[in-house]
Amino acid sequence: MNTFSSLDAATVGIVLAPLIGFLINGLMGKKLSKSLIGMVGSGSVLVSFVLSCFLFVTQLSGSYESHTTTLFSWLPLGNYTVNFSFLVDPLSLLMLMVVTGVGFLIHDSPSDICTTTKGFINSSPT
Repeated sequence: MNTFSSLDAATVGIVLAPLIGFLINGLMGKKLSKSLIGMVGSGSVLVSFVLSCFLFVTQLSGSYESHTTTLFSWLPLGNYTVNFSFLVDPLSLLMLMVVTGVGFLIHDSPSDICTTTKGFINSSPT
């Protein structure tokens, strides 16, 4: 039986944090204040960046081997199974840090500018 380690939780959290932020802003965006929408959007990407940094530091302190987080077996075909999993290796960690770090800066910088825009939530010209 496989156990779910902190590395597995961080790997899944990198993907889930922006998804949860998207769902919060997408489903409840009209009910939230503009500053809270900016904080949820930026904060969810910041959580992914922090988790990416955690995985990077963990990788530096240990061996440079890859780590696979298997969530479930998607398609079992006799002796061969196709798993839904995430592979984390040194190159993917570097790319995770770059993408989530730049993504946070992209989300955080215009949040003050966008709060004064008329179509902040709904970009329709009404």
